[in-house]
Amino acid sequence: MFSQNSVAALQTEFDKLSKIMGASEVRTQFKGDGAYTNGKMINLPAMDATKEMTPKDQAIARGYHIHEVGHITDTDFSIASAKKPSKKLHPIWNACEDVMIERKAIEKFSGAKRSLSAVVDSVLEHENQHWHDNPEENEARREKWWTEVPYAALQQARKDAGYESDALDAYIDDMPKALASEARHFAKDMASAADTAESYDLAKKISRRVAALQKEHSSDDDSDDDQQQQQPMVPQPNQQGDGGGEGTEGDSQQGDDQGDGQGDGQGDDQPQAQGKSGGFTMAGAEQRKQDNMDGVFGAYAGDDDQRVGTGLCELFDNHLQLWDRNVKAFENQDANGKDILCRWRNQVVYKDADDIAKANIVYRDNIGNDVRSYGARLARLLMSQENKRNEGGYSSGRIDRRRLSQLVAGNQNIFARTKDVKTSETRIMLAVDGSSSMSECQTGTAIHVVNDALGRAGVKFDVTEWAGLCLRGYSHDTGNLPSIVTHKRAHENYKKLHTTLNFQPAAGDTPSYSALLTYAKIMSEWTEPRKILLMATDGEPNGWTPEKVMFRKLVKRMEDHGIEVIGIGIGIDVSAMFEKNIETDFEKLGSTLLGSLEKLLISQGHAHAA
Repeated sequence: MFSQNSVAALQTEFDKLSKIMGASEVRTQFKGDGAYTNGKMINLPAMDATKEMTPKDQAIARGYHIHEVGHITDTDFSIASAKKPSKKLHPIWNACEDVMIERKAIEKFSGAKRSLSAVVDSVLEHENQHWHDNPEENEARREKWWTEVPYAALQQARKDAGYESDALDAYIDDMPKALASEARHFAKDMASAADTAESYDLAKKISRRVAALQKEHSSDDDSDDDQQQQQPMVPQPNQQGDGGGEGTEGDSQQGDDQGDGQGDGQGDDQPQAQGKSGGFTMAGAEQRKQDNMDGVFGAYAGDDDQRVGTGLCELFDNHLQLWDRNVKAFENQDANGKDILCRWRNQVVYKDADDIAKANIVYRDNIGNDVRSYGARLARLLMSQENKRNEGGYSSGRIDRRRLSQLVAGNQNIFARTKDVKTSETRIMLAVDGSSSMSECQTGTAIHVVNDALGRAGVKFDVTEWAGLCLRGYSHDTGNLPSIVTHKRAHENYKKLHTTLNFQPAAGDTPSYSALLTYAKIMSEWTEPRKILLMATDGEPNGWTPEKVMFRKLVKRMEDHGIEVIGIGIGIDVSAMFEKNIETDFEKLGSTLLGSLEKLLISQGHAHAA
């Protein structure tokens, strides 16, 4: 159901691309706005995963992603902590660092230059248009041309590297001779910087040159205006610290991880409206870059808010793998966050095989006789009816009374025939909410009920647990870490779960849209003619109403592509999310799931039960 041009396909591509460039542990999410990284998660603006992107916009998205991966692999963030760059030096260093990490990205990945060129072309087209539309501000910019030396050198270095962009060419051609001369000189130095330490030293050199040019060309009356262009630096969402002043941890961390570095004033306050006296500032260029990004990605936005996760879930074979990932995601967080996570992990994860087996004995002992009989009946019914489905729409055979009314319209195809159809035509995905509010024992019991019924009948089915992790105060850095743990795959014997089911409702978060999106992607690749998703949850999605709207649209899209979806609300009404839905409680969860299966597999897909 997802084309190669869809947002969802692009995210999968990004995760593979991260591995190619040497950052296999890095994940990508589409959330909120802005392009940035925390070293483990790359964020791109939120987009509707079902929408298709134009080739041009795909290339731009790839460029932003490649740039962020480059920072993860090649920027030494410890330099920032050690050097403590000033607010004035920081954006100049960003410009130098951008050239270095982009050069190395191109060396690692042959398609990087093309995608990075697409970003540069998009941003500079917007930048050039801004100055064209504001002639008085442009005049002031040219009067104080030296303020643009770091930015101009950045673009000249990209030109020298062979970036193909009409907008870049236009920017270079429009530079005054004095600015162009300075830019060409420093562009060569930028291109030769081998690492973050050298780019830092170069930034200091450029800063000294800009200060000398300021002193040489400015009158005493201009000095105050120039000082006002230096915007105070504040931490970005991916940074730590309080940004209280120069030299703080918040001032120095993450460098230019807020985008492709076009503005390179990351960490600066947003610029105030400028008159002629304003001219060029790095912060102004950064804001224009952000505005351009919003315009590109905004065309693919859904009904999103800041809490709606639109990225795919990461897939795991067991909870140990999942929690190891979660711990790694908190490596860069403070001691309190690490402590909370580790204590939580130790409480729920470390169960040996004997403990898991004992838990499953309890689950199975809780299966009531009535539910056990119901499951056995369903299994027998499926096996006995699997070759006896009546299909209508034929011109001969046995009269199908449901089609008699069509005779009035002249339709002669009112007969039915018995057709051999086996349950192997169908594959079911049982998707169980793993948030902390789910009852472990009662849900585990319900999973066993369904597992036994479908297993005895020989129906193909998978059992999975979906969840997310969101510790208050840390989610902006880590994302909501959506995940799916697979307990049983279709080819595995159902009796495996009798002793190995390890349902762990401890993640605490409900990334419903991310889970549904991932199931849609997984099931669209199944080869069985009939695909059914049974999705059980007891909580509201993270994004509340906006996420419900997005969720319902995706359900409709899945149904249109042949994936049947039914929602099981456990103590909650899920009708706003699922067209087909049932509300139940934990005590009746097993029988409700069996009833849903009976309706789907027999009444709709197989012979009618007698």
